[in-house]
Amino acid sequence: GESIKFVEEDKPLGTFGSLSLISNFEHDNILVINSDILTNVNFQLFYEKFLESKCDIGLISIEYSSKIPYATLIEKDLKLLGFEEKPTYNYLINTGIYLMNRKAISRIPKNKFYNATDLLKEFLNNKDEVYIHKVKNYWRDIGKIDDLNKAKRDVLNIFNND
Repeated sequence: GESIKFVEEDKPLGTFGSLSLISNFEHDNILVINSDILTNVNFQLFYEKFLESKCDIGLISIEYSSKIPYATLIEKDLKLLGFEEKPTYNYLINTGIYLMNRKAISRIPKNKFYNATDLLKEFLNNKDEVYIHKVKNYWRDIGKIDDLNKAKRDVLNIFNND
């Protein structure tokens, strides 16, 4: 019973630039998801927490670990001070999933290339708050063939274990 409306760009406009082509949003808040994301995030909870935050824009983040397969060196003046053997670094990353209200959307320039990070930088530069919704759910960017193949294996494992 839901309808889907498409916006076609004459030129690439970036993650958020195409939003400027929509003259009238039906709702006060919109969800934007990069098209190459596979996830089981609880969107209802994200929406509720976003509203509670009173922020104009919010994003979902997850922890991402990166393991260096070598010893990392600590040096000063070309002298070894120490090293860490095969360290793992943990980062909080942007998942490409956003909620925003009309006020945030109105800040997007009309018919101009504009990425999500451009709007986030504008918010930070203006000292406006951005809500971060941290999750531990399944999330995978499937924009590259290797990642798509991993996601296929993940999905097969989920259904084979049920």
